[in-house]
Amino acid sequence: MIETAMNLSEEIMTLAQHLELEGWKKGWEEGWDKGWQKGWQKAKRETIVETANNMLAAGILQPGKIKEIMKLSDRDSAELIGMPR
Repeated sequence: MIETAMNLSEEIMTLAQHLELEGWKKGWEEGWDKGWQKGWQKAKRETIVETANNMLAAGILQPGKIKEIMKLSDRDSAELIGMPR
């Protein structure tokens, strides 16, 4: 009886450990995905702003044309690169 109880206790603990590990893996994967997506969006935005600023500095295009080509919103063009609205 005691041996059976000990074996059962070990199986329950193994199951609990397995569930804990699965939860940890899922949380890590979700966190990784969210962080990667956030980083990708930030890098994309920074690249667009840098390109727009380079075009402005080189005098290649007028601010309105840059805004149109880069598909910048009024808010983005004003906040990110200081172009007029």
